[in-house]
Amino acid sequence: MFRTRLEAAARAVDDHLRISLSGLAPLPVVEAMRHA
Repeated sequence: MFRTRLEAAARAVDDHLRISLSGLAPLPVVEAMRHA
């Protein structure tokens, strides 16, 4: 159970960071960072 919660939290943080970055940075920069 803890593992599932941890994964869900990590996914939520990841999504939040992606949304924040896409709002601040040009899309190519976000894509480059995502694949780095």
